[in-house]
Amino acid sequence: MNRLVLIILLFAVVSCNYDNQKQQFISARLSNWDEKLADQYSQISDSLSSIDTRKLSTQNRHYHTLLSAIAGTWSGKTLTNDSALLKATSWFRSRKDYRNVCRAIIYNRSNLEEQYDRLIEAEELFNRHKINDSLTEAYLYMYLSEAIFRSSAGVSLSRQTAAQKSESYKSMSVAIFMKIGRLREAQNLLINSYNLYPVYMTPEKKLDNLKEIELFDTIYPEVKAKLLMIYANYYFSINSKEGFKYLNDYIAFEGDQIFRSKKMVSAFSTLSAEYKKIGELDSALHYAKLFNKSLLELQADAFDGYHLLSSVYAEMGDSNNAYKNHLLFHKAFSYRKSTQYQDALLRNRAITSDFEKRIKRLKRERAFAIYGTVLFMGGLFAFAIFFVFKRRIGITGNEKVTEQYKAQLIELTELYKKGKFTNEVLKASAGLMPSFIDTMAKEAGRCRKSSQETFDNILNNISTMRQSGRDIISDISKSEEFAEFFPEIASYKELSSYERVVLALFEMGYSPKEISNLISTTPASVRSIKAKIKDKLPSLSMPGEGENQSEDN
Repeated sequence: MNRLVLIILLFAVVSCNYDNQKQQFISARLSNWDEKLADQYSQISDSLSSIDTRKLSTQNRHYHTLLSAIAGTWSGKTLTNDSALLKATSWFRSRKDYRNVCRAIIYNRSNLEEQYDRLIEAEELFNRHKINDSLTEAYLYMYLSEAIFRSSAGVSLSRQTAAQKSESYKSMSVAIFMKIGRLREAQNLLINSYNLYPVYMTPEKKLDNLKEIELFDTIYPEVKAKLLMIYANYYFSINSKEGFKYLNDYIAFEGDQIFRSKKMVSAFSTLSAEYKKIGELDSALHYAKLFNKSLLELQADAFDGYHLLSSVYAEMGDSNNAYKNHLLFHKAFSYRKSTQYQDALLRNRAITSDFEKRIKRLKRERAFAIYGTVLFMGGLFAFAIFFVFKRRIGITGNEKVTEQYKAQLIELTELYKKGKFTNEVLKASAGLMPSFIDTMAKEAGRCRKSSQETFDNILNNISTMRQSGRDIISDISKSEEFAEFFPEIASYKELSSYERVVLALFEMGYSPKEISNLISTTPASVRSIKAKIKDKLPSLSMPGEGENQSEDN
């Protein structure tokens, strides 16, 4: 027995030592990651996410939470729930680990409206405890430069004063970044602060600040790209052709990457718009085609490129290509909206189907409860009657038998009371079911109503697009080219502009079905227009009369 106790104690000691060694190993690993975090935050973030925090000690779990928050912030991830980080902050505070308290406060980016007050507290802790962590201090001043200027921060300073203090914080942050050799962070802070002070700084003054970046021996690629785009937009804003140079430099700098991002592809759109503004329409068309081609490679159902091409062709006076691209835009736009409607319709149908299944299940459960109760009570009464009947047959004058009968009768009475009470409870529960079913039916109705409203909105959008198409088609008949191509039709004042275009299409040999595809309507509508033309011009002989119209359908 003593040996067994000794073995158990030894096993417990070995287990504790193993767990302690394991936690020490994890602690050392976290500390090593902390040292490398600034340069390898993306890889370390993935490694941190693979750890099961349930197996960590309290200290390691809070340390893990802090490192995950820092790596997530640097990776551009949004912290949706800061409860774990708040617990870690309290734990570090209880251990008087003020460096990690400050880091937990600084990298808590979940509620930006309260960030300024938190950062002021971190600044006070930094100064009071003389914390030696230059990188954290630089990020503290960087975030303060943003938070003090945020309108939701609740800072009781004028906009100009807040902007000046923000500039001061930014300068301190840049100085620390450069002192510790973090040039990438310094350059990104300078380039990102360009749009931070719109109130008291003119664009020219902000542009002068960007020249600080050009003083660096090496400019990092992402900063260089932003710098070229800012210069391009600035010169375009003052109607200077210098913007074309910077935008072309931006495209050349990005290389093949320009075709892999919507944000970069937009450079083609900007070039097209600017060339169109100054009247260089051939260049505008060239970049509009590049924009459309690149956009379609990124997203097959994109339609913005067709819209841009249509506007450029219209500016060039090429009505045919303008109209073709407008039709392509309309088709892609309608397809996108139709797909969105179908998605919403299927989603609402799924919700409605789920409600209906739940209603049926509740009905079955209610029926089962009622029928089960009735059967139980019926069986109980039948058993009681049968038992009493049998007992009466066997009763004799023996007093002992009579006493036994009375005892059993009392037991049956209690059983009857219990069954009756149970039935009343079940009846009350079952009575709640109809109102619940009605509520579920109303919810299903709301889902159907939402789907109908979405359907109606899409029909209205389609109707609006068709009317826009009719207006554009009507404008075609008013052009000089139309009068030149179809002088006789152009002379028919009895016809509307739209009807003259349809008549011209008939004369060109198109069938009603083909015309309906061209002008985005139905063959029946085309035949109706044809009938109106005949009513207005009875003597007119129209092509296709007397032919079989089965091909129109």
